[in-house]
Amino acid sequence: MNFYDAEPHQGVGRDRIYMSWTEQWDLPRYAAQYLDTRKKVSATPAEVLARIAQFPGPAPFRKVDMDFYLDSHFAGG
Repeated sequence: MNFYDAEPHQGVGRDRIYMSWTEQWDLPRYAAQYLDTRKKVSATPAEVLARIAQFPGPAPFRKVDMDFYLDSHFAGG
């Protein structure tokens, strides 16, 4: 097998967020943490997850990219 012919990130799911090189969280945990750190008290994790489902970038998801995307595209109170 030639590893250079493999698709990038082949088999990586869209069900987790890479918080760092060594830590990954499931999406519900990330959504709850996002709302807490951004002080969006009237929004729900389900609303964040719905917006994450519309993320245009490929997996794997990185926290820094998702934070930027949500800060730009999620108005939840």
